[in-house]
Amino acid sequence: MSRCKILCADEMIVGRWYKLVTYPAGTDVITNYWVKYSCDSEKVCLLHDTLYIKETGEFTVSCVDMYGHTNSKTITAIEEPTIERSVHEITPTSWSDLQEQVNTIGENTYINVTKGTYTFDLTGKSYDLPSGTIIDFNGSKIYVTSSANSYKGFIFTKNFNGVRNANFVGVGMGSDSDFLESCTLFNIYAGDYHKLENLYFEDVAGFNIGLGTWNRWMYTKPNSTSSQWKAKNTVNGYLADDGTVVASTEAWATGEMVECIETSDRSYGVGQSGMWIPTTVRLYNIAFYDSDGNFIELRKDQQYFRKYYYPENAKYVRYCIYQTNEPTEHTEADDYCIMRMMMGNATVEEYPCVKECMIDNIVHKNHMSGGFSMVGISQDTHINRMVAKGNGWKNAWAFDIEDNWNSALACVVSHCYFGNGIMFLHGIQGVTVLSTIMARTYLKNNIHFPTFINSIGGPLCTDGTRGNVTAINSYFSGYVDDEGYGNMYHFGDLEEQEASSIRTRFNYLL
Repeated sequence: MSRCKILCADEMIVGRWYKLVTYPAGTDVITNYWVKYSCDSEKVCLLHDTLYIKETGEFTVSCVDMYGHTNSKTITAIEEPTIERSVHEITPTSWSDLQEQVNTIGENTYINVTKGTYTFDLTGKSYDLPSGTIIDFNGSKIYVTSSANSYKGFIFTKNFNGVRNANFVGVGMGSDSDFLESCTLFNIYAGDYHKLENLYFEDVAGFNIGLGTWNRWMYTKPNSTSSQWKAKNTVNGYLADDGTVVASTEAWATGEMVECIETSDRSYGVGQSGMWIPTTVRLYNIAFYDSDGNFIELRKDQQYFRKYYYPENAKYVRYCIYQTNEPTEHTEADDYCIMRMMMGNATVEEYPCVKECMIDNIVHKNHMSGGFSMVGISQDTHINRMVAKGNGWKNAWAFDIEDNWNSALACVVSHCYFGNGIMFLHGIQGVTVLSTIMARTYLKNNIHFPTFINSIGGPLCTDGTRGNVTAINSYFSGYVDDEGYGNMYHFGDLEEQEASSIRTRFNYLL
């Protein structure tokens, strides 16, 4: 099978950076696979595999891979989507009073909290913001207390949620306290177009910001057995354009049709409960059929774990992958199958994916662990201007994207300062670090196409990357390549003296 496919958002927002990822349609593990990109428009800035959107309009990105395969994709640049909100002002007397007032006001609102000093006594239960709600604390100082050693703050599960302009200070949360890492002030669990802006955290326990479903699929038995591709239902062949299976030694497909999952918004993703990709490829085809078994449509070269929407009358599906070895079942969480369409649990019916989340201008001081941790299903995550200067008083790291099991798609970390380790672990399909200063950096276990642009780091540790590690005008003080993976490509490296000077000047500013 000789083709490749550019995988990225169909729409991109002006003023944001985006990561491009390209996979071949059929191959074994892509340890040292490389791709070159080009763009036909001045409306964007293309740096290797990373795009900055300058203005609205259509543009086309093209690529050629190491085998000579080519592909192109036309993308629409748009202004940031907005919704109409009514504006309200509140002066909460407590954490519970804040929740009561915001719930009473309802959805699609901009809540101005009177600037002042507040004390929020958090419990073990998260507060789920109504859809479309932004809370602006207008620079208030918020003392965080709790009698629960695993307290929870805000959770985002709808769309267009946000919190901005707040200073959170922990009370009684030092290194000798009983507070656990599982504390979170913000957990962005599901939904599109969320924002956290202009937030300051000091002496706060746990993860200040968490994004994703926190391993729910890994440790929870799925609530649906539909849509599973079982080993006993496997044939050697591919899906033709009419949805029939044609014999072939280059592909494997589902023999008998299986049920399509049902979600309230028709969203789905294809993967497996363990969130590993249990085949040697990264793309799949899927055919949809109605309740009578009549063919509806064939979708080719879909990306594992990307969020799609099935046809309204879809009742059954077949899958197809292009590889020579017969695929085998994976057994995480009692979910015995080759792969399956995925959905949420009773609390989140839709495919629980976080899309187009912007986290901007965040400062962490005396943090317990990482100031940010992303664990779960996400697409196009933007981390901009985040500072975590010191060591965590429990774990000595500052920033963490981990245990996504290949379900984190396209992350860009830009204009940040991390005074301690940053970790990209266990399955990220595309990540770029741009104009960032960091300490030791870990790339471990299925980190796909990591790119560093205009960045300065301590030692770079690679162990099981996919594609190539690319450094453009960047500097690392050393390299540790534990398994011989991750060929490093350098373009215009900074010198050590220049890198040290930049670090010194930045430390002075902090």
